[in-house]
Amino acid sequence: MTAVMRTYESPLREEQVEQTRDRILAATSRVLSTNDGRLSIPAVAREAGVSVPTVYRHFGTKEELLGALAEWFNERQRLATRRPPASLDELRQFLTAQAAQYAEVDAALRAVMATEAGRRARQGFLPRRKQLVAEGLEPILAGVNDEDKRRVRDVYMLLTSSAGYRTAREFFGYSNAEVADTVVWVVERLARGSRAAKGKKKEKR
Repeated sequence: MTAVMRTYESPLREEQVEQTRDRILAATSRVLSTNDGRLSIPAVAREAGVSVPTVYRHFGTKEELLGALAEWFNERQRLATRRPPASLDELRQFLTAQAAQYAEVDAALRAVMATEAGRRARQGFLPRRKQLVAEGLEPILAGVNDEDKRRVRDVYMLLTSSAGYRTAREFFGYSNAEVADTVVWVVERLARGSRAAKGKKKEKR
């Protein structure tokens, strides 16, 4: 009689593996942010409270780790934007929090996006980000024509990219709240101008 080998999958074990993986990714972000974008696996292991072999068991190479970190950043962004703001005040609050988040991981983001894995992850998330921006700005851009909506969304994405936040901080000395105020001001003025132009066209008819 041939013995049948059975594999047992433990939900608790899977949860522990996922938690360890998440700790390693969070630690990688902190190491990159405090180490000027330089990645050290031993430093990641110390920060995560695990052994170096454990890091390599989850991520076989530095490139694999950076690629996973890019996806991790993207997932955090998706969670942060799952409920679109319904007003300019809500948009301001969201942008202030987002600016703080970008400032916290700026060096890590730059290190990740300099890799091929990071660039692939960014390109993969770009359509989703465009969709999130469109959903988020839709209530605020009520009454604006479709072409102007597209232009406002494009400007918004430029200003709220990691590079946009970094420029506002480093070139202009903006605080997170000042960045948010400026973006909201731009969106509101562009929307108002589009509606005013639309009204003038109707008056001429």
